[in-house]
Amino acid sequence: MDNYFVPQLSWDFRNTINKSPIFIYDEQYKNHYNLAYVVMDRLDTCVKYLNKHISYPKNEEDFLSFMMFSCMLVDAVKQILKDLDIEALSKESKYFRKACLGGPLNLSEEECPTDDKFFEYFRSLTFAHPFETSRPKFFQKGEIQYSPWVIANSTVGALLEIPDAIGVRIYSNKYDDILDLRLSFATLKEYIKSRYECISLATKWAENAVDKEKSKWRRQKINRVQEPIDIFREISKILTSRYEEAYDIEKAINYLECINTVENNKKAVDQFRNALIEKIPALCDAVENLDNNLMAEILGDVIHAQPERMHNGAYYQLEKIFSYLTENNNYSDNYKWGLEQAQYFSEAFAKKWVIIKPYEMSCNEIKLLVCVACYIEKSDQEGLT
Repeated sequence: MDNYFVPQLSWDFRNTINKSPIFIYDEQYKNHYNLAYVVMDRLDTCVKYLNKHISYPKNEEDFLSFMMFSCMLVDAVKQILKDLDIEALSKESKYFRKACLGGPLNLSEEECPTDDKFFEYFRSLTFAHPFETSRPKFFQKGEIQYSPWVIANSTVGALLEIPDAIGVRIYSNKYDDILDLRLSFATLKEYIKSRYECISLATKWAENAVDKEKSKWRRQKINRVQEPIDIFREISKILTSRYEEAYDIEKAINYLECINTVENNKKAVDQFRNALIEKIPALCDAVENLDNNLMAEILGDVIHAQPERMHNGAYYQLEKIFSYLTENNNYSDNYKWGLEQAQYFSEAFAKKWVIIKPYEMSCNEIKLLVCVACYIEKSDQEGLT
């Protein structure tokens, strides 16, 4: 059976919020993020439950559970729309008009509440405030209503020409009669569905926010007529302003700035640096076109180059070199272990292309030379050198 409450509507909202970092970091959007994230989870939970319990409730417990999850769903959507200042169907009297104008309420046209107000009233009597409900404006002055139980019995409903009747028994302090307010379960579901579908308005708001920022970012053009390292710095600044990861860009800047302390390494280091510089036009295009996946690929085959054939233990050594060798970690046992791995890597592999002196060099220079050795060896194995 098809889902009555379409899960895709909830997923669309989640995916739209999650696809851009602006909702986490940008001042004009991040105030909405926590509520949006709560709403995402609540909607998923409620939609999953309601779709499994969409049939007519067999008993009071089924009906109360259905109402509880329905209320969470309606409130979740209502709260996020209110937070985003989106108006949605709040003045309608469409779904419950018949229940209001007919018995036992017998309200006039002027007294008939909106669908949202009626649902609040109905919810109060079913489980939220069954022992004292006095808020509705259509009550008599000083009237208080109470409810001993809810109605979920199709046989009783059939007698009233509502085959799927659900409802609530009502006592009032203003009259002696006992009233049974009944309405169609299908009508109730249609109302809840209509409120759930309003989440698409929040999704549209989020999509517009992303499009607005992307439009602004597309107008950003990189000054390509400057020193290569300054281009990398400008790219890093742009990515940071977009709340995007600039880790590889910062690595490239460090490797271009790093002082080479061994003259014999100059040729190999220059080859590696020139490979980075050659990537600048494509990198600028990717940044200006907002192609984050391409950005990662462009520098990746230089900075993260790994030859197909390497010595035993190479990958372990690389992992420890890049994770343990940091400037603020140089007194720890991990740092010392990273230096040992750099020494092993130099002797077993890197010495073919560069000279690494782990105990005399900075962390940046060690990492630069490791990258240089890997890049040139990979190029050599692929016949590119």
